Amino acid sequence: MTQLAPGARALIRDEEWLIRRVDPSADGGWLLTCDGISDLVRGQNALFLTELEDDIEVLDPAETLLVPDTSATRTFTAPFARANREEDYRTAWAFFEARSDQAVTTATTH
Repeated sequence: MTQLAPGARALIRDEEWLIRRVDPSADGGWLLTCDGISDLVRGQNALFLTELEDDIEVLDPAETLLVPDTSATRTFTAPFARANREEDYRTAWAFFEARSDQAVTTATTH
């Protein structure tokens, strides 16, 4: 059996679990504290004794398929009212220039 460690994902009883804790058990095996990941067990907590389980497959993180989260819609608003990059640049430059002038004025008056 592959080394069991907290943070590993494992397939136990045909469901995917996140191993949160691994403790020695009295029967010589390990007690796994797990959180459900797959649809059927998501949100469930479970304890597994490795000596009683027929098959525990630790999943390889390199074989994980990452997919975008489509559960929420996000809208991003540009900081400028118009989509004119040259004018936006002039507006931003004027803003920073005015701030730097204030900083110079403040520094020379003290």
